[in-house]
Amino acid sequence: MAAAVSDYKNKKTLGSKIKKDNSVLNLQLIKNKDIILEMSKIKKKKQLLVGFALEDNNEILNAKKKLINKKLDMIVLNSLNDEGAGFMSDTNKVKLMVQDSIVNVGLDTKDNVAKYIFDFIYQEFIDNGQIKLKV
Repeated sequence: MAAAVSDYKNKKTLGSKIKKDNSVLNLQLIKNKDIILEMSKIKKKKQLLVGFALEDNNEILNAKKKLINKKLDMIVLNSLNDEGAGFMSDTNKVKLMVQDSIVNVGLDTKDNVAKYIFDFIYQEFIDNGQIKLKV
């Protein structure tokens, strides 16, 4: 699952563009549907559900809660506190979390971090026979 879906959305949807003027604009936000939680409710036995967490405090604890509460097989933790990671950078540094372990992926290019995530998923879930790939 991609982490790009916002947790909140505008309560009121307008039919046209809001034109800029000198007044203050107040937006009322409501929670968006938790897509990955909804997917976990309909997940089949041989499906794999991997989520992403972007955290800025209590990173490991908050990611572990998401892993458990959303019944994920794995979660990729991005910390906003890691130098050279996250936004505004060509590099990233993540932690891969499964129920009983955490693997640190050191600072590398975002392409290489993505490859490492896929390699980890293959080794952890597919190569050991837990998930069967349909080719």
